[in-house]
Amino acid sequence: MKLVGQLTALLLLCNNGLAQVKEIDERWITVSYPLKWEAPPRETGLKIKTAAAAIMVLYPSGQFAEVRCYLIRQSNGRVSIPRNPGHTVATGIWNLSGDVLSITSRVVYTDALPIGKPVPGPETTAQFKAQVHDGYWRVANSNTRFRPMPQFTDLEFLRTVITCDRSFWNGHAWQDGAVSPCVSELNK
Repeated sequence: MKLVGQLTALLLLCNNGLAQVKEIDERWITVSYPLKWEAPPRETGLKIKTAAAAIMVLYPSGQFAEVRCYLIRQSNGRVSIPRNPGHTVATGIWNLSGDVLSITSRVVYTDALPIGKPVPGPETTAQFKAQVHDGYWRVANSNTRFRPMPQFTDLEFLRTVITCDRSFWNGHAWQDGAVSPCVSELNK
């Protein structure tokens, strides 16, 4: 049994590197639902709404990524990810058996440092009921539902957030004295 755990960890590490270089197709993503859209104060004059969300990417290769972030909905309905800090990225692998989607992943990046928690984090496993309809995923369990979001147009930045360079955090300090990864990319 210990060997199975070691092989799973090795596959997770290998797959994490591979998933980080691939383009993302809109059919591979689902967004947590329902979203609680909130408008900024009227005085700002902004005609946007924001909502906290999780974006799940199910690569056809069996690789997995999830980005937890805020989304911005413009007045024209298009949805994107803000470029300011507030992203947490998990990567791993997924497997579909019948209608049961099993995901094994770990947090590999966060720009809001979790005090007392290392990055990369421990491996976690989750199971969902899943359907593919017209090439688009719908995923749910007792806690969360994910569904397609055709108005999400920020696939390139989603890929950038998933693929940015990683530094390691032991829960209290950076391991290599490195600055937070992706800062230059997020500020463009």
